[in-house]
Amino acid sequence: MSLPPSLGDPVSVTIQFWTRPDNLIPEAEAASFFTAQPGGLERLAEQSGMILVRHGDTEIELPDTLAYLVNKLCIEAVADVVEHGAADVSFFSSDMQVTMRRDGNVVELTGNTFYPVRLPALPLLNALLDAAARFIGLV
Repeated sequence: MSLPPSLGDPVSVTIQFWTRPDNLIPEAEAASFFTAQPGGLERLAEQSGMILVRHGDTEIELPDTLAYLVNKLCIEAVADVVEHGAADVSFFSSDMQVTMRRDGNVVELTGNTFYPVRLPALPLLNALLDAAARFIGLV
């Protein structure tokens, strides 16, 4: 069984860190930025930011306290989708919610702030786990 061409596009999950309300730092720059700040790495676990899920022309922005969201979305939700076929994630600092439902080789992401999106399951789940590993490497 092959995926429709749009589902064959890669999925990327990246993390950005808010340093001010109008300034996001990409994860590639986070270690050097926070190391240069007094007590910066100690505060990193409490840092607000955004997880970005990209697939083709689709981009989903998921802002929250990063340690909470990385754990809930990138670790616990992945385990729930693998084990039970579905996961619901409520955010810590807002009323945002995301639901992930697996249907064969596709996961549908729905949320109260974006339209439903269908993504290839294995690339999405792997990208979420990879993002969690990178975040853990920072903290």
